[in-house]
Amino acid sequence: MATENNLSIAKFHKTSDQIRQRIRELIFARGLKDHEAAAKSGMSSPYLSQLLTGARTLKPEHVLDIAKGLHANNGWLITGSGSMDATPVEGITPIEAQGMGFALIPQYAAKAGAGEEKSALSEDPVNLLAFREEWIRSELRRHPKDLFLLTVDGDSMVPTLVPGEIVLVDRTVRKVSSDAIYLVRAFGGIMVKRAELHSDGLHLRSDNPAYHERVIVNAELDETVEILGRVIWGGRRY
Repeated sequence: MATENNLSIAKFHKTSDQIRQRIRELIFARGLKDHEAAAKSGMSSPYLSQLLTGARTLKPEHVLDIAKGLHANNGWLITGSGSMDATPVEGITPIEAQGMGFALIPQYAAKAGAGEEKSALSEDPVNLLAFREEWIRSELRRHPKDLFLLTVDGDSMVPTLVPGEIVLVDRTVRKVSSDAIYLVRAFGGIMVKRAELHSDGLHLRSDNPAYHERVIVNAELDETVEILGRVIWGGRRY
């Protein structure tokens, strides 16, 4: 008897011709030549050509690479549902995602302030976005269940993070242990900042030199600051 994963893969291959057509539509919409689309997707031009003609088998990982490289909606490429440009994965169930080698990461409505502080995290995610599970485990060295997504708002972390950029946060990191970018709850809201512990307290720094460093003294740390996670990846739309 076929497993649910095998059925999901079979469903993908059954619709591969439609997926190829949507990839062609995406390349046209981006105003790219095939070799430019291939380069952005991390593959050679002949390789992409073979995928589009059917000379080479189109696999879920190819679709994810193309979606990432051309800043497209994984779900639209795979199912045709939703917007070409939107990031939400629509029409894919968690079982189907797992069968295709994807992990669905929750995205929350709150925006992480890179400037002014933003409101607290909502309790329920507003979206589930697909990431290749192998990439999460091998490149990020994280477990998918430990991650969530937020959108950056404000310009204090420019050029590292820009307004509208989606960031992956590792929720298991609850203490500052190195100079890195953290999601911090402080001053009545949440923000993304570089955080460093010094003898006088926690220093919150911005990458944009127009913003001043903020220091939370040791006596106030336990009552005024909470580390919600460490930012480990950012993806922006162009």
